[in-house]
Amino acid sequence: MVKDYTFRYSGIIDNVLNVIRWIGLIIFIKFSTSRENKFISDMFLLVVFFFLNPLCTTGLAYTIASNVFYRNIEVLFNPFTECLIIWFMLDKLNKKTVVSTSICFILIGSTVLGYLLSWVDSSEGLYTFYINGDKVTDPILKIEKKEVEVIKILQEELSKQDMTSQPIVIIQATDLGTFVPNVYQPPVTIRDYYYQHDRLDWNFYEVVRKHYPWQESVGTPFDDTCMYLERYNVDYLIIKYWENPEFDKASDACAATLFEGSDFKLKIIKNK
Repeated sequence: MVKDYTFRYSGIIDNVLNVIRWIGLIIFIKFSTSRENKFISDMFLLVVFFFLNPLCTTGLAYTIASNVFYRNIEVLFNPFTECLIIWFMLDKLNKKTVVSTSICFILIGSTVLGYLLSWVDSSEGLYTFYINGDKVTDPILKIEKKEVEVIKILQEELSKQDMTSQPIVIIQATDLGTFVPNVYQPPVTIRDYYYQHDRLDWNFYEVVRKHYPWQESVGTPFDDTCMYLERYNVDYLIIKYWENPEFDKASDACAATLFEGSDFKLKIIKNK
């Protein structure tokens, strides 16, 4: 997959592939003659004009949401377009045997070397990031094993309780709703809500949101933590405690720890 289009953040192997991608794209646009290829060529030009043009970035980010816009990194070069571009380029260069054969050897060599370097944890590997990520991610559930652990413990805890209403959980993991759909999560902790009116309670949001220890949290009413938990009738907390140690400490006054792992704590609110 393409990491960037400007050669700035890619390693040597990635940049070799980037050169082939751009040369292939230019050849495709320049030498397209059929109606179908001209249509695809025009689509490529539109993608370059809109999605790779910094003058359009702000407008697109506001129009289709910034979190959608930055995921368009593969809108130009992806497995489908790359196969099309490379096939077209080799077809046009078929009479220049040395050039087309060299490109094939470069592609094969880059792919093999990129895989090998990925497996030995080299920054030059094509998939090092994903292989390393798989070491901490459950391959079936697609979430971190630490999250799986605390979610399973919560599931076991809920199975023991005879609750007449839907449990309310404040969570700083990301996938509780998928694996424990019978709980309710107030909209304050899954992500940093951009618009204030999307938040359940501004002060409560500031108390429970994840942040890093080096980020200042001046004026955050951590002393009122238990008051907010009682106000919103919270039953359980899943805290990524190293990302919000203040909330973790403040909640000790009204919550008991059921489980503590390397990243997460599961707490139950007392006197419920």
